[in-house]
Amino acid sequence: MLLFEAFEMMIKFTNRVIQQTDSIRSIAHLFTSLTSSHLKAKRAYYSTTSTSKPTQTMELFPFKKTISYVQLPLPPSSLHPCFESNHNFLGEIAPHLSGTLYIHYVIRKNDSPAHAIGLSELEECLNESYFSVMQKNGALDLVLIPPFNDEDCEIKCDTVRVTGPEVNNITPPKEVWESAPSVSLNIRQYDGVVVGGTFDYLHAGHKILLATSVMVCKRYMEIGVTTAALLQNKKYKEFIQPFAQRVNNVRNFVTALNPNIEYKILELNEPFGNTTTSPLLHAIVISPETKPICHAINEQRKERDLPPLDIIEVKYVLPPSETFGGDKFKMSSTGVRAKLFELQTPPQQK
Repeated sequence: MLLFEAFEMMIKFTNRVIQQTDSIRSIAHLFTSLTSSHLKAKRAYYSTTSTSKPTQTMELFPFKKTISYVQLPLPPSSLHPCFESNHNFLGEIAPHLSGTLYIHYVIRKNDSPAHAIGLSELEECLNESYFSVMQKNGALDLVLIPPFNDEDCEIKCDTVRVTGPEVNNITPPKEVWESAPSVSLNIRQYDGVVVGGTFDYLHAGHKILLATSVMVCKRYMEIGVTTAALLQNKKYKEFIQPFAQRVNNVRNFVTALNPNIEYKILELNEPFGNTTTSPLLHAIVISPETKPICHAINEQRKERDLPPLDIIEVKYVLPPSETFGGDKFKMSSTGVRAKLFELQTPPQQK
């Protein structure tokens, strides 16, 4: 039975990435770019009022729409009861949703002393949230919107980021909010931030890398997307998405997170890009395997009398199972392409 369920999850996930074009749409274009496909009605016991105020009313509701949005209180850590409440709630609704789910974490303020949340705690929250939802529904496109400062998120839960006739606005039960403590953000932000990658079949690892970049960025962000020149040695390179598609997916994702930042997406034809020469950049966000390159970048910046870039390392995202691509150590686009190869190659040619 477990093997059958894992296989079924793999088929759902693979079908999604094969059909993916612009799976993550920017909020600004929700009303013009949403598909009108009719999905099977799924039912779950949650209120569907247009605001996200806590409510005790529980109604039977069919989640028929392709976009869903929910606000949740930001927990101070994965060990806090607030995180468990969020986890249980997401676990109940995730199997009943299709399309894209936006989870907007907001800061709660009350009379109790505030828990200070740093970048590592926020990254842990995003990582665990992706893991929890993917365990329940690997076919969902998941967009986690973190808070960016205390002022924007202080008990403004009636401010809905994603709304409209094609959106399921889901209100969590009051128990979720009652468990939420007072928190405050303690995250250093930079005027100029850079991040790079292939961003093929945008998965949870990419999303947390990009979300972290957005969280530490105050004004201007450069995103390098690798071109064919750097992809010749990639495994299953024939299955890599076109450059324009990868750029569009990245742009829509970061715009959905924070539309107030100036984003510049560049072709990455060689490993350093313009990181060694740009005076606009102050920090670089990386995954663990990129760290050696950062030291070389800073050496060249020093030779040009430019200040070194602060290095912000983002941990790997562990996949819930092998059905999500990659291995037991991290999410991986290579794993996704390998599964596409397996599905499209006749047995005698493997």
